[in-house]
Amino acid sequence: MWDSGRGADGAARHGGPATVPADTVQADTGPLADATEGGTRPGPGARVATMAARVTGGALAITPDRALLTDPDTRYPVYIDPYLSYAGTRAAWTHVSKVFSTTSYFNDSGTAKVGYYNDPYAYPTVDTYRAFFRMNTAALAGKTIEKATFNAFQTHAYSCTKREVQLWLTGAISTATTWKNQPAWTRKLDAVTAAKGWSASCPAGGVDLDATSAVREAAEKRSATVTLGLRAASESDTNGWKRFRNNPVLEVEYNSVPSVPTGLKTHPAYACVNTAADAPRVASLTPTFLATLVDPDSALQNVRGRFELYDGDTLLWEHVTTFRQAGAVQATAPTLTDGGAYRWRVRTEDGLADSAWSGFCHIVVDATAPSAVPTVTSTDYPPADPTAPVLAGGVGRPGTFTFAPNGATNVGAYRYAVDDPDPQSSVAATGAGATATVLVTPGPAESWLRTLYVRAVSVAGVPGAVTAYDFYVAPAAAPVAAWSFDEGGGTTAAGGAHPATLGGTAGWTTGRLADTYTVDGEPVADRTLSLDGGGFAATSGPVLDTGTSFTVSAWVRLDSTAANATALTQRGTNAGGFQLYYSTAHGWVFNRHGSDVTAPTIVRAVSDRPARVNRWTHLVGVYDRSAQQIRLYVDGALAGQAAYTTPWQATGPLQFGRLWYDAAYREHWRGGLDDVRAWQRVVYPDEVAGLANRPAALAADWAMDEGTGTSVADVSGRNKTLTLHGGAAWTADHTGEPGTALALNGTTGYAATAVSVVRTDGSFSLSARVRLTADRQAVVLCQEGGRACAMTLYWSSSLSRWVFNMTGADSDAPTYLRAMAPAATPPAEVLNRWFHLVGVYDAAAGQVRLYVDGELVGSAAHPTAWHASGPLHVGRSKLRGAYGEHFAGDVTDVRVFTGVLTQADVDQLRHQ
Repeated sequence: MWDSGRGADGAARHGGPATVPADTVQADTGPLADATEGGTRPGPGARVATMAARVTGGALAITPDRALLTDPDTRYPVYIDPYLSYAGTRAAWTHVSKVFSTTSYFNDSGTAKVGYYNDPYAYPTVDTYRAFFRMNTAALAGKTIEKATFNAFQTHAYSCTKREVQLWLTGAISTATTWKNQPAWTRKLDAVTAAKGWSASCPAGGVDLDATSAVREAAEKRSATVTLGLRAASESDTNGWKRFRNNPVLEVEYNSVPSVPTGLKTHPAYACVNTAADAPRVASLTPTFLATLVDPDSALQNVRGRFELYDGDTLLWEHVTTFRQAGAVQATAPTLTDGGAYRWRVRTEDGLADSAWSGFCHIVVDATAPSAVPTVTSTDYPPADPTAPVLAGGVGRPGTFTFAPNGATNVGAYRYAVDDPDPQSSVAATGAGATATVLVTPGPAESWLRTLYVRAVSVAGVPGAVTAYDFYVAPAAAPVAAWSFDEGGGTTAAGGAHPATLGGTAGWTTGRLADTYTVDGEPVADRTLSLDGGGFAATSGPVLDTGTSFTVSAWVRLDSTAANATALTQRGTNAGGFQLYYSTAHGWVFNRHGSDVTAPTIVRAVSDRPARVNRWTHLVGVYDRSAQQIRLYVDGALAGQAAYTTPWQATGPLQFGRLWYDAAYREHWRGGLDDVRAWQRVVYPDEVAGLANRPAALAADWAMDEGTGTSVADVSGRNKTLTLHGGAAWTADHTGEPGTALALNGTTGYAATAVSVVRTDGSFSLSARVRLTADRQAVVLCQEGGRACAMTLYWSSSLSRWVFNMTGADSDAPTYLRAMAPAATPPAEVLNRWFHLVGVYDAAAGQVRLYVDGELVGSAAHPTAWHASGPLHVGRSKLRGAYGEHFAGDVTDVRVFTGVLTQADVDQLRHQ
């Protein structure tokens, strides 16, 4: 072990990296460079101490020197012998007896006997022994042996008079080894004069003999073992008699020659090229070279890298890294000449040996940017003419743009972006003309005038100046077809130019909104396509060009998850051009087949949220050709996406409720399909959210103008009548007009529908005008499940604020997700005053919101909702299966909507 102190001259006591002329080499600096020779060996002047070693059960235990560790002059860090060491164990042994000259003692259990003894009390009274040990050296094959010590523990001596014992390299031993059949004693390796184990004056202990030359020879020959022999220098002197334990150890200090570095590249990602003709062009005048240093001894020994840079055959620059663990290193060259050709190489050094040099990596420095801005042309989106603007293409519709070098000679790529003056999307220049053609899809924007920014990039990656190409974009196109399925009878579903014909057992049923809804004040029957696994609908021909960007959407209700079920596909010859469906393995999926063949490859955009039965879910599938991607939206939120690069055109009819695959129909739908739409463009996230949430459709409207009686009419036309119960009565509303509001006594009065009003597991909104007359827990609205309400709009006396709450499950102890104001309101400022309250659940955003008097006062995350199928209550809630929390005060103008109310909607409601 040794320390990291400094000599008297103040210099570090170490060898350090090699010193070379300053104009030729750069050496890293840092703690390791100034402490020691990489932690591999003590440098000149270091304080060195020997550590005690003890062999126990074949293991070598090292005890650091306490004096060095505690000496105030010791400089840390202290290295605890990081020399790589190996404790070679005994593979076999024997000793031989001169008296019993034909007897084998191979692998005897006793002690190893060495030398001559003459003992009248022994049998025989006189004998001479020699011992042999076959030692394991397989792990040292190919290593550089620094030192090898044969350590044997002497248990007995004839006396305390020291006599020499010798260590020899011998031939091999076996069960046939005897005195008369000894292996050759090849050469003497070492000798030690010792006497241990006779008495307390010379106690038992280890005897070390130098076996370096023999072990080095074994390592060079890659021998698995080496056989060593012990014998007395004089085999006629009884003081040379010794006994040893039969488990000696080879203590070996070695070093492995480092391996040639791997992973050579020039930053950022130019792999090593060994020929000048194929050298990559590097944009930096000070390129950085990277390599991975490899050393078989890396777990215990540090290494460094030595880089060399040549201009032809002239060494231009050298760099030596600091010692560190094997792994990635780098070196940055000095400033080079633009246009210059260079080559570099690297090797690994561990302070004791060096690897061979790597092969040369050739580079050409090319830091010159393209000399001209590129030209941009497009027939899909012609250049803008402000004097005669022409709208082309459309939002979400891809167009082809071609870039050319405009006379620049070193163009390797182009970067481009719409409305971003720092373009980052990249496309390679190809062919002799160094041109590139890309598909660009203009997204939503406030202006019809758009700008495509393009710059050329040199072969080496140096960007040129940016050019701007202005063009006009037509507004987002409406769907090419839409099917509301509100016909309710017959066998034809209108779809504009693409009507669909019902087939099989397809029929009609009540729609997802209710029996009727209003359009411009007129009631409209809400119906949907009903499919039972044997029905379908189909157009007479193709609706979409599936070879370019398109979008499909549908409201779907799945009645069973027992089998795959397809909502939409467009038929090809053997496969569908796309599939919007439920998968038993994946849930909701939008996929595209790789080609129109039997058993095609399938690319899937899979939902990250589960499919639920008997619930209306909004699905949107998008193919974006310019992004080469398919996307799936579930209930207005992006649920999955995947790369898709092999578009093809399915020329057959659009299918509702069944799949075309392997030239056969299958995977029929069980449930309902409603409000299906198809666009020949990309539909964007804001539009998708609007499709799922907007327009908010009125599900129920109770103006409460009756003034008498026990029922309140639903003026939305959906016939969700409220019935008064208990102490519910009539009173004046916020305008003072009598008989236009419900008066609830806070104990027994409430009103309720007979059935549920809205799906609480999808987006919905509700509103009411209320006047609270007592400061206690008071529920305005609640739609009940079996044990709890799914949503509750109420006054919290404990929180002293209005709250819109949704529960996580229909249980006695659900989680509560509350949207409420950030601060409490004193009850005195609330009681006997009219408030307009709006609660919103936005399924696409996974959020609940609360508006008080038109102001958004709070929101909360609510990623998972459940459907409460029970009645809607005005004036009470349901907790743990029991009703309570009756409202004390007045309520009027209660409305419930399917979908999300916006701030503008809330403002309009408030002022109605």
